[in-house]
Parts: sequence; C-alpha cells; structure tokens
Amino acid sequence: MKKFAKMSLVAALAVAGLTTANAKDLTEAIKGVDVTGTVAYRYEEASSETTAQEGDNYYNAVMDMVVPAGDDFSMGLSFQAGIAKLDHTLAGQSSGSTNVVLTGANFTYAGIANTTITAGLQAIPTPWTVASDAMGTTHSGTGILALTTQGPVTLAGAYFNDTDIAALGAGQDIWVIGAIANVAGVNLDAWYADARDVLDSYTVSAAYKLDLDAAKIAMGIRYTELELDGSNADQETVHGYIKLTAGMFDASVKYGENGSDGGLVAFDGSAKTTMEGWNTALGSAADEEFLQLSVGAKVLPALHVSLNYNEEDKADKNETYVQVKYQATKSLSTYVRLGELDVAGADGSAGRVHVQYSF
Repeated sequence: MKKFAKMSLVAALAVAGLTTANAKDLTEAIKGVDVTGTVAYRYEEASSETTAQEGDNYYNAVMDMVVPAGDDFSMGLSFQAGIAKLDHTLAGQSSGSTNVVLTGANFTYAGIANTTITAGLQAIPTPWTVASDAMGTTHSGTGILALTTQGPVTLAGAYFNDTDIAALGAGQDIWVIGAIANVAGVNLDAWYADARDVLDSYTVSAAYKLDLDAAKIAMGIRYTELELDGSNADQETVHGYIKLTAGMFDASVKYGENGSDGGLVAFDGSAKTTMEGWNTALGSAADEEFLQLSVGAKVLPALHVSLNYNEEDKADKNETYVQVKYQATKSLSTYVRLGELDVAGADGSAGRVHVQYSF
C-alpha cells in the first residue's frame, strides 16, 4: 500500500508523556523502522446540459510501516485515512466524515534466500485488484503470501480466508498463483485466481521496450478470462497499447475489447485486467470497445502537457481533456485536467486538481 506521515509515531508517543529518562529507549525502539507514504488532495467538478456545476473535495492519506522484529522477521502496519467528500458549511463545519482503516497488520519471514513469506492482514497485489492507490479503492485481506525469485522468474502464491473485495461478496476467500519473468527483454506474467463457489479466472500479459537512437517504443498486451461458477458464459477482455517517445514529445494508443459474453474480468475498475480513462472505461458490456489516444510534450524538465481522447464505442460515450502535470520536487507533484464529456449526444464538462506528496 502507499503511505503517509513519517513522524506520526514519534509525535504520538511524545504527546503520551514520554520523559527524558526513556529518550534513549525511544531512539532504540524506532531504529530501523521504515515509514513511507502519501498524502493526497483532489478537487473534482462536473456539469452537463441537465445538471448544474458541482464540485467536491477529497482527501486521503496512507501509511505503511515496517518494523524489524528479529534477524529474519519484520512486522508491517498499514493505515488509510480519508474524507470521501468535504463540503464546507457557513459555520465552517464539514459534512464529510473521516474514516481511519487498518489495512495491514502482518509479519514477514525472510530467512530463506530470495524468498519472503508474509502472514496476516495485508494488501492483495494481483492483476484483478488494486493494492496501492493514493486516492481511491484498495484491497486487503487476511491470509498468507509467498514470493520467491529464482533467476529471471518470480513465483507468487497466496491464500486469503477473508477479503474486503466487494465484487466477491463480504468475507469471500480467494487463492492466487502467479509467475513473472523476463525472457529476452520481454516481460511476461501469468496468473490464476479462484474464489470458492464464486468464480475462477486467469490472465496473461507480455510487454516489451525498444530503445532506438531517436526514439523509445513501449508496447504490451493482456488477455483475461473469467468464469462465474454455475455459468457457461466466459467473460473475457483483451487490450493492448503502444507508446512512442521522441525527444520532448510522446504519443500513445491503447485499445481494448470485451468478448461476446461480456468483460466482467476485474474486481476493481482500476485493475490491470481492464481499462480505465477519466470519466470513461472499458466496462463489462458484451462486445464493448474502448479506445484511448494521447499526445504530449515535456515542455520543461518538470512540466508535461498532454491532449487525451477516450471513446467507449458501444456506449456512445467519449471525452476529450487537456492535462498539465507539474513535478515540483521528487516528492511533490500535481496535475490539472480540463475537459468535455459527450454521452449519446449530451455534452458535459469536467475539471480536476490533484496534489500529492509522497515519502
């Protein structure tokens, strides 16, 4: 998970009344502790021919802390806190509510060469889920995850007896196996997941980067199939991309389509097994097609400007927007989007400001 507030633990202990007598103990206690994270703010607004302009504020902070617990063991803690919607009243009060959620409490064993085994509450890092997002839905569950790297191949195996994946139903268990490899410069991965009495799914992908003298080319493709238990219909999606970078300029084309039975192949709309634009997405409709086009330029070392177009063919929905991204420092970035959305001939507009600090 992505994270936040590097010194919050120290501050909390200080407020609790630690004296100078145990200052040395505190120094020893936090030695080797790794705390990283993100704090994000987003303003989003939208309007259409039938609705007035409306804007919302969103805040989110995520922390991941790793504490040494012995020569081969470490303890992990993860928290997420955010306000989904904040509207200030005349009295200066907020109508939004802050939710603090424990998303990780686990132990990791690393006593085997090139292998880690993590048990407890933790992120679910699969192509069907979102395990890390500074502003949005993430997935976690209680279980065990093992990773081992042997040469160019990394193998993964996991079983979660309780998850927060809404698409599977409350508390649904799931097991996953996967392999990631690099063969002759081609990045490959293959995964299989089974949610008992609900579904099983597999996904495979390949990606390749070519560095030429005058340009860089990146391309990739992914195929995913999912079958609901008790159904003969196979949900499937295939999507791919190609990106060209030449000097200060870049351009990309992404295309995806669903099968004749539908494309319900992701547990989250932002997962790798599907495609997502800004206010558009591939979705799960049968035979749906989704196209994304983008051209951009790095006008300054820290400033990138792009023009983007996304289209859902069957849904008769498209959006065009300009994005300006500024990397103020290594840790602080922001982007602004302004665009128009057309749904079956009805026009609308949208805007977003996103500010994010990472450490």
